Amino acid sequence: MAEEESLPVAEKAEEQPSEVEAAKESVEEQAKVDTPSKRSKAKSQALKKKLTAFLEEEIVATEDLERTLYSHDTAPIPKLLELGFNMSPDVIVKPKTIDDVVAVVKFARKNDIPIVPRGTSTWALGGSVPVRGGIMLDMNHMNEYYLDEDNFCVVAGAGATWKKVYDYCLRKGYLLGAYPSSALGSTVGGWVNTGGIGIGSYKYGGAYEQVRSLEVVLPNGEIMDTGSRATVSNQSGYNFNGLFVGSEGTLGIVTRATLKLYPAPEEFRPITYAHDDMQNLAKAIFQITREKVRPLHMGFVDKRHLDAIKALGKSPPSGNALLNVCLEGSKADNDRDEEILTEAASKFTGKKLSDKIAEHEWEERFYEFRTKRLGPSFITSSIFVPTPRFPEVIERVEELGASMKVNLAITGVVPDRSTVDYMPYFLTDERKMTFILTTAFTKKLSDIAFKHNGSSAGLGVWMANNLPKYSKNNARAMYDIKAGIDPYDIMNPGKLVEIGTRFGLPIPPIAMNVGMDAFAVLKGLMPHDKMPEVMMKDQPKRSLLSRK
Repeated sequence: MAEEESLPVAEKAEEQPSEVEAAKESVEEQAKVDTPSKRSKAKSQALKKKLTAFLEEEIVATEDLERTLYSHDTAPIPKLLELGFNMSPDVIVKPKTIDDVVAVVKFARKNDIPIVPRGTSTWALGGSVPVRGGIMLDMNHMNEYYLDEDNFCVVAGAGATWKKVYDYCLRKGYLLGAYPSSALGSTVGGWVNTGGIGIGSYKYGGAYEQVRSLEVVLPNGEIMDTGSRATVSNQSGYNFNGLFVGSEGTLGIVTRATLKLYPAPEEFRPITYAHDDMQNLAKAIFQITREKVRPLHMGFVDKRHLDAIKALGKSPPSGNALLNVCLEGSKADNDRDEEILTEAASKFTGKKLSDKIAEHEWEERFYEFRTKRLGPSFITSSIFVPTPRFPEVIERVEELGASMKVNLAITGVVPDRSTVDYMPYFLTDERKMTFILTTAFTKKLSDIAFKHNGSSAGLGVWMANNLPKYSKNNARAMYDIKAGIDPYDIMNPGKLVEIGTRFGLPIPPIAMNVGMDAFAVLKGLMPHDKMPEVMMKDQPKRSLLSRK
């Protein structure tokens, strides 16, 4: 049985209408000072003329405002870096069908033009931003989804947002096991391409574990199904689901995903524990991961994050470190599991807060990074660290924040028994000349992760220098896979396996590492970044998006 529900991409998210309007105003302001050159515009118009010979004109765009909008993701980019990267696409194509995608890919391969797939760009590592211009494929119009009840799965277009697919399935009595914390805006194709983890990952795994099959347009224009909708793909042979999940669009264009479903539970039961400090919280997490209990989700925040939420005019719970857990299942199972969790947390100063607070924290799970509105700018990064090493990593990251003179706040999730996804962030000001120095934080943070047997949580452009750190053999194999599947290097070039530039020459990892280390030292020599503290206390409602 199949029941289809299609939603227009232009529909505003009811949860945050003011932010959508403010973002548009911000982009319009930026476009006034950051418009493409006349030479670039001529190239764009020539490319549009060729594309509209076989595509509908309404899905091809070259306007300055749109090209500027598509030259950014959620991370602020220092202007100096734009000298080495052509982050403005020459043309934007908004495909409606897989035939549109196939036609664009064949055209791009024939003419040696880079293609960059894009969802809503909620990631912050440059994975959906061009480095050599080219064609931007905005996948948001491919947003249909429907249930396949016979095979217990949901089929979703790459542009469908996770929250809408999740809510749709839940209304029909099915549970989509895991989804990104940015589910309000994050697209199915986007999260699959980054191989992310998120809400529900502790019980149901990350993006890879949700996938039954992907529909992918390969660099030669052929269409491939990576798995089976009807059965598991555990037979002998290469695992193509695993190959394309997390590939960041460098091997092909994901146009549709078939996702696993589960019966909706009798109840969801959120629980919140307040701990004396992050060290005790970390020890409680380790204890819980060793118990015979498997929550749907575990996440955490520190006091600085709660203070930032309060500065926005909200009323977060009091506490130095909060552990938010959610169980799902039958009432009897949840009663048993809650007893185990509460006993484990209490060994490390954990105090169970009221059900009302826990419900509130669960409802707020999609809004953790609303604190970036305190801006004017916001830098966040994510690392995976082994659960036993988490207390030590907390100390090292605090030392890094102090040495670089930034005010860190902490959020994070626990994706499985062995791993913590640690996500520190800080407010800054991209308008200052010293802003470029703060970008070294993400590199130094990943250094801490690798020293403690962890890793960075993604590569994109800005973390691609970390690839050799995983293993030289792994890096070499990835280069070979990329070259074999995409010999013309048109699929999202300059990402994942290298730091590409507008000149077609990659930046050697050692050069990037040396540069970032130097930036970190210089940042430590500057005065402490006081600006975010002033804004949080004195101007809680002011932000870059709302500034006139």
